[in-house]
Amino acid sequence: MATTDPGLGMLILDSRGDVILKLGAEGECRLLVSSNALTLASPVFRAMFTGGFAESQDLSSASPREVPLPDDNEATTILFCRIIHHNHAKVPAVVDLELFAQLTVLCDKYQCAAAVRPWAMHWVTVLLPRIGEVGFEKLLLVTHGLDLPAQFTKVTELLVKDR
Repeated sequence: MATTDPGLGMLILDSRGDVILKLGAEGECRLLVSSNALTLASPVFRAMFTGGFAESQDLSSASPREVPLPDDNEATTILFCRIIHHNHAKVPAVVDLELFAQLTVLCDKYQCAAAVRPWAMHWVTVLLPRIGEVGFEKLLLVTHGLDLPAQFTKVTELLVKDR
């Protein structure tokens, strides 16, 4: 269960986490996470935490290693981490199209589409009736980027019919 520790100024996604992700240019958003969860979800994180990089040295829940990710969007990374840490109560049933598109970009960066695919399939289904909304075409990016061929076909068909 994720909690926020105001004394530490961080969102705790794993109370036994061994990594603190520092998001934003100044590292103002901090997430206590499990390197194991990250490595299971992403080959990029696997290389980072098991491949001899500085981030992989002396990982310990007693003294979590800080890993700056200044280019990663806070809301998107929090959503991704909630999914991979099985904090499903905090994963929204519906996502904003912009956040969904940003999550797709993050998944491309870290090669972790498979980890979010079940949620993505649900979100696409929920968003399909919103064909007329501004930005609906972002679902093409999402369905292609997350390798959802059936949903890509459906979104394409709806866009063609709508336009």
